[in-house]
Amino acid sequence: VSPNCPVLDFSCQFRGTLCQMRMTSVVGHVFTTDFPEALNDWGHTDEEELFSADTIKVEATKRAKLIPHLLEESRSSDMICLWLDCDREGENICFEVLSVVYRNISDPERIFRAKFSALTPLEIQNALNTLTRPNKADSDAVDARQELDLKVGCSFTRFLTKYFRKSQSPQVKNIDIKLISYGPCQTPTLHFCVARHNLIRNFVPEPYWVLEPRAMYNGVDIGGLYWSRGRCFDKPIAHELRQKVQRFNTGTITNVDILDKYVSPPVGLNTVELLRVASSRLGMSPHHAMHIAEDLYTSGFISYPRTESSKYAPSFDLTEP
Repeated sequence: VSPNCPVLDFSCQFRGTLCQMRMTSVVGHVFTTDFPEALNDWGHTDEEELFSADTIKVEATKRAKLIPHLLEESRSSDMICLWLDCDREGENICFEVLSVVYRNISDPERIFRAKFSALTPLEIQNALNTLTRPNKADSDAVDARQELDLKVGCSFTRFLTKYFRKSQSPQVKNIDIKLISYGPCQTPTLHFCVARHNLIRNFVPEPYWVLEPRAMYNGVDIGGLYWSRGRCFDKPIAHELRQKVQRFNTGTITNVDILDKYVSPPVGLNTVELLRVASSRLGMSPHHAMHIAEDLYTSGFISYPRTESSKYAPSFDLTEP
């Protein structure tokens, strides 16, 4: 039914019985949280009313036809196994799917949840052998967050937009303000971006000089020597020190330290660290980095990238190519 969600048919062993499996997908969330139509009129609804107002669930992407698609596929199914991403958002989508197929599959004993962290054969088989039940508490946490985001974002967006439209401040009175958007995440993020921009713009570079003599031992270049002073910000002194060093062609090793150094293997990256490293080491934007990470995940090369953990699942085989 859905043009975006193909259906795959195959046979599979399910709890010791050969079953006919039908696998399909959704496109993100099936539903989104919104206010009733009557509250969308800015002129007749005070911002404070939004905090105590009821919310409703509306279909997120009507053109995807997910609801009729799920109903059609569940009509001929005896059981449902939910293979959504293993985070809170995925758990919430599980219950969105269940709310649609409830009329066809409502018995809790026929509803299963697969837990996995990577798309590898071993991980998938292990998830199929250790099926659990969907977690309602995790789903409710997402519903609460969505409602808070909606109420805080809409109320402050309306308040700020109406306030600055009426403002007589010389900074804004001649600006045609259509909308000032506020979000619990986007506004603090904007603050960090502005603070970083101001830091870069106001930075005044100061020249410095470093002595980097190179040494040879038995005809072998042993590289540059480390200057304990580090940097010198006074050019005449730096040149004077350079001239002193250039008067000598040999040096004496006065002490040798032998140290055992242990380098731990790199730990897994959580989402924040992944984006930080991709930006600082590879020059990738967050959007591009997540796009690449999700492609690697769906291809079976890495574990699920949207995570707060830096640990691998015990069933994840790091040696398998």
